[in-house]
Amino acid sequence: MEGFTSGKRSVRDGPGPSASMTFDLDRASQAPSGMVPVDGGVFTDYVGWLGWLGPFDLPPFFIDRFEVTNRQVPGVRGHRWLRPA
Repeated sequence: MEGFTSGKRSVRDGPGPSASMTFDLDRASQAPSGMVPVDGGVFTDYVGWLGWLGPFDLPPFFIDRFEVTNRQVPGVRGHRWLRPA
């Protein structure tokens, strides 16, 4: 295709065969109902219009197991962005 170049690159989507993974099952059993534990760690990200953010040292936390929509959150139903046009 005109304007494009071809090439190859490696994509790694998980730990390699020699890597080990550990899970804190005790912490998972202590999670509030409907939530799962997330390990803390260093967070860094790049936002195009802002630049690099971080690094931030995040503590371990819990997050909902499934997505929550605006309609499921009490008090959000009356906001104008949810009203029919």
